[in-house]
Amino acid sequence: MPQVPGPGGGGPTAEDTGSGGSGGSGAPAGPPQHPGLTYAECVAVLDFTEDRQACQLPEPGQPVPAPGAPTGPGAPPVYIIDPAVLAQEARDSVSLALPRPHTSPPEDGFQLVGLQTWFWIDPGQWRPVTARAELPGIWAEVTATPVTTTWTPGDGGAAVVCPGPGSAHPGTTGARTECGHTYVDLGGFTITVDMTYEVTWRASNGVSGTQAPIVVSADLPIEVQQRQAVID
Repeated sequence: MPQVPGPGGGGPTAEDTGSGGSGGSGAPAGPPQHPGLTYAECVAVLDFTEDRQACQLPEPGQPVPAPGAPTGPGAPPVYIIDPAVLAQEARDSVSLALPRPHTSPPEDGFQLVGLQTWFWIDPGQWRPVTARAELPGIWAEVTATPVTTTWTPGDGGAAVVCPGPGSAHPGTTGARTECGHTYVDLGGFTITVDMTYEVTWRASNGVSGTQAPIVVSADLPIEVQQRQAVID
């Protein structure tokens, strides 16, 4: 015979489903089981670190609870963690300093019309940076690796993309650089340098992947002047 809601409406009761109260055998039933949750859902509903020990990573490539997880009446809830979400937490904690731009002629003086201006950043900034996010027995690590610097000269000229940090002028006559720009107009301009990092991640269960690049930027105001000829 079909179930008929009681006066208060609603669906079947605990006695109807066998969950809560007494089961069909007369023995008390275990607590209700929860469906698997993503990592983000898991940390949203669990308030204490010790509770989060119930969270488990799936096997590599498998969005299911880890093998051996307890099941059945009375078992604690099992949560599914997406390692890519844990890696996103690591990404959010990556500390990347703004690039420190330099020019030749020196940026604290002035640039010259018709003379190539060299661009570079501090070489010590050209290195990978890592960060890790962890839960008990679980971690994901992100590595941000610099790949390009992009210089916008500020005078309307095309941006210059360099596959490295650039280099300081060696001080020799006729030296040229692929990471530079020749100004043809006088005045004040603002150089912008964008430093792009490729981002990869790996987790302790063997899963790995890539994330969107990270770009950090800095500005450098300069003054472009005309070279004055000296006549004896």
